[in-house]
Amino acid sequence: MSLRINTNITAMNAMRALSSTSEAFARSIERLSSGMRINRGADDPAGLIISENLRAQMVGMSQAVSNAQDAANLLKTAEGGLDEIHNLLRTMRQLAVHASNTGVNDLTALQADQTQIRSALESLNRIAEQTQFGTKKLLDGTAGISAQVTDTARLAGIFIGNTFNGVIVQSGDVTITVNTAATRAQVLGTATYASVNSSISTVGGGTSGAGGTVVINGQS
Repeated sequence: MSLRINTNITAMNAMRALSSTSEAFARSIERLSSGMRINRGADDPAGLIISENLRAQMVGMSQAVSNAQDAANLLKTAEGGLDEIHNLLRTMRQLAVHASNTGVNDLTALQADQTQIRSALESLNRIAEQTQFGTKKLLDGTAGISAQVTDTARLAGIFIGNTFNGVIVQSGDVTITVNTAATRAQVLGTATYASVNSSISTVGGGTSGAGGTVVINGQS
């Protein structure tokens, strides 16, 4: 009994060519569908590495643009608050100049100017306290760097620098300016007068020109 194996070489070649054509057609359809030439590492290994590096750079640049936009919005918010503060300061100056006109102003007009100035100060403080971007206060002074000296008797100098691995890599001089916020003047002591035209004879228990204490910024 004999065994015979029949082989159709032509059909096998046609099947192999059809399989290769089907794979190429599938890759073409995938590229057309995704819009990308490289969909997997097998398509182009070197090109995939380059494209992934470029994609990482694009993501970083996109986030940098977003950060810059946030910074611009923060500055716009601070600028809006400062504009309102400038308007209030101009109004206060105008009221102060108006109050200096002693030729036409009486006590009622001066009191009205003082009331407006006090209201402007309250508005200024409110703007400084409430102007913020997100949770960050912008105009209340907390955005800066502050330090407190508790023992001024032993204060010989101040050094601010930067260290890395225990070694100073950056240093510089520091200029310190001490500012005291302005407050309203106060007269300690009271006296009662018969009329507005009465002469002032006592202030704070003393005689005219000698008694009383005027306190400005905590200094008498």
